[in-house]
Amino acid sequence: MPSLPSRLYRPLRQTFTFGRNVWDVGALLDDIESRRLHPEQIVLDRAFIEAYAQQALGQARSWSPGQPHLQGFFAMVDVDAALALPAAALTVPVLLLETEAGTGLLTLRTGVTDHLLADGQHRMTKAFYEDCPSMSAYLVGLADAKRYQLVR
Repeated sequence: MPSLPSRLYRPLRQTFTFGRNVWDVGALLDDIESRRLHPEQIVLDRAFIEAYAQQALGQARSWSPGQPHLQGFFAMVDVDAALALPAAALTVPVLLLETEAGTGLLTLRTGVTDHLLADGQHRMTKAFYEDCPSMSAYLVGLADAKRYQLVR
């Protein structure tokens, strides 16, 4: 039987949804990779990784393989799948989007929830359980994030 081209297995569009808002994450990542978009690169420290994993993803240090994962208020992540990622996955920056003040989930600099993690939930979970000291992140500013927003 002939093999099918790999492009048939890719989703038509990788999106991120938060509330009623939808962003075209696939286009964002493509534009970052092709250097059409130049987001700020930042480092998320261990304290951020732990806070995000516990508060947003609902992860706990007491989890062990085979147990169902906990459910956070924001995202459900299959911990087994996260831990099965290759170590190299932790070198891929996660994607943070800036949002209007008070409409995000994360507080980075302003003391207000004005950011969202749009790509990298499984990598953050792996970093949490494997005691990764830091993670790289692309920080997409508000104006650029709005350009990739499909639904508001």
